[in-house]
Amino acid sequence: FTLRYWLLQTAAATLDMYNRIVLTRTDHLYLCDHPNVFPRPGTVLVARGERYGGWTDRHHVFHPRTKNQALGVLPWLLRNPRKAKNPEMAIKLAWRELGVRVEPLPRCMLTVSAKGDSTRWWSAETPSKLCKRVDGSPRLLPTQLAVKYPIELDLALRYCRRSAYHRCGAGGPHRRS
Repeated sequence: FTLRYWLLQTAAATLDMYNRIVLTRTDHLYLCDHPNVFPRPGTVLVARGERYGGWTDRHHVFHPRTKNQALGVLPWLLRNPRKAKNPEMAIKLAWRELGVRVEPLPRCMLTVSAKGDSTRWWSAETPSKLCKRVDGSPRLLPTQLAVKYPIELDLALRYCRRSAYHRCGAGGPHRRS
């Protein structure tokens, strides 16, 4: 939450120049184009997926007029250090208190890691086929990457197979017929 607060303190004027802010992670692999969404002020779009009793902290889209609430979880957390059991719950409770509306955003991306990477609570998985090209041939996940959260792969595949532009991994956009 420190990075979000720093962004709010140092780049507020820059954020106001945009019609939407996408706050995401650097370890996301996009399987297709991001939904072209423009949230209303006061609303944060949150990528579908694991919630852990709150809202995922992995991908948010919001209007610049919502920046103080969307990025201002740290001050809330410092005032309420024992209310949230995890980051997702902190976001949910802070946003509720700050009057933020949350709406779901289709997941077009998944979190990846180096193959074989692990922590004490997960181990990255490498599926044999990440998805299929429009022509039906398999597209493999780049060999050095692994899927961090399998549910994100399922959700991204489901959304991307329905979208107009289908891009698996680093294959570039392919127009669906």
